Amino acid sequence: MSPALIRGYDNRYALSDLWGQAFGDDSGFIADMYANGYLRPSDIFAMTDDGRLVAALFLPEYRIRIGGEDRPIRLLSCVATDSSQRGKGYMSRMIPRVLELVRHECAGVCVIPVSESLYSFYERFGFSTAFYVSEQVFTPNDVSSPFNFIASKTDPASFYEIYLSKYKKDGCVFKTGE
Repeated sequence: MSPALIRGYDNRYALSDLWGQAFGDDSGFIADMYANGYLRPSDIFAMTDDGRLVAALFLPEYRIRIGGEDRPIRLLSCVATDSSQRGKGYMSRMIPRVLELVRHECAGVCVIPVSESLYSFYERFGFSTAFYVSEQVFTPNDVSSPFNFIASKTDPASFYEIYLSKYKKDGCVFKTGE
């Protein structure tokens, strides 16, 4: 059986295990994100292999102002591959397919890498740096830029720490498209 991409994945237990392994989130945190309506299955994409969850990402929609017009944008976040399945190309196959699926649904997709090493990973999929930040409070509603961009290249760890301190319930990893 070949890997399957699923849009609208809703196995909360498998997601909780995967995101707990990748990010250290406990099952209570994941349950709270579902309960408060932040985690919606329609925004969750997963790759399964032989019915087993091997990779997942979360792509919530936000509204931003581009050229004086409010437009939808997606935040590529919670990108994770099961530790026993890393290096097999699951996420490298998954991201381009997901971006193609949402390309006409939003003004673009944004990612905020949490480490310097992730810049080159996301650049492989057409993302490019749009601006640099050493420290700034940032919400998805503050973004106004063209299609593919990466926020915060000079100090991503500090940027993400600030972002999560303000928006932990809404937090995770940002691409835009016209």
